[in-house]
Amino acid sequence: MLYQREFQNNEEPAKHHISCFGYETEADRQYPTHCHAYCEISYLVSGERYQIINGQRYKVEPGSFFLFSPLCMHGYHNITECQDLVIQFSSDFLYQVSSSLQKDQVLEISPDAEPFLMLDGEHRKSLDDLYQKRFYNRICNKKGNLAEEWQMDAVILQFLAKLLENGSIQLHQGYGGKEEIQQISDVIHYLMANPAERLDMHEASRRCGLSYYAFSRFFHEMTGMGYAEYGNLIRIRHTEELLIYSDMSVEEISRAVGMSSANYYTRLFKKVNGMSPTKYRSVYGKRQY
Repeated sequence: MLYQREFQNNEEPAKHHISCFGYETEADRQYPTHCHAYCEISYLVSGERYQIINGQRYKVEPGSFFLFSPLCMHGYHNITECQDLVIQFSSDFLYQVSSSLQKDQVLEISPDAEPFLMLDGEHRKSLDDLYQKRFYNRICNKKGNLAEEWQMDAVILQFLAKLLENGSIQLHQGYGGKEEIQQISDVIHYLMANPAERLDMHEASRRCGLSYYAFSRFFHEMTGMGYAEYGNLIRIRHTEELLIYSDMSVEEISRAVGMSSANYYTRLFKKVNGMSPTKYRSVYGKRQY
């Protein structure tokens, strides 16, 4: 489990509030489940992978488009070698170009749509072209000039505008502002860094300077889960990495994340993953990122 405070490497999001990279990753590559306080677009140019979103696993193919709202937990596991475009942007990026955007609005995939979109035609071409340019700049360690930055911003904004216009994505209202997102993201960062500690919701709300009920409402709106459910999912995701990359026993792993017993941990793990920890370890084995 990771909490990312910064955008992708080698860029200056403090100036532009946006980061755009093209990547090539090998077959069987994994990126651990993580979240952050900014939005992310993930577009698969080529290859096949499993995309994990808030504990659910989806098999995806070229043309798959994901929009991860702030604090959405996501990761991936490549089936084949993959090429993908990853765009990360803060709410400030959108506020700078729209005077009508309210401070408590955030972009998300429309609720009546699938968790991801399959793009075709001009939508795919615009992102495929952007991928080629950003991947070339990255491997050549070439920094874009101002004209190139503006072109990139224009492509992304035009693309988001088309998806917003046809109803594929929408603006969701009710999250609270940037300050609330950051406060709750700090709590999530703490939970991820200390999976064995039981931080109850009263203490979590106190740390955020919010009432118990306001914290509960904001947390559910931002993550799509209740606080206790989210905390348990963080612990389960942490144990997945221990199962794959360590020789610890199931009982040792359950103690490492503060579970009351190995039996309780096994039941919770099976509920999330559809298999026992022992079965999970035998299926995925020891791997390297």
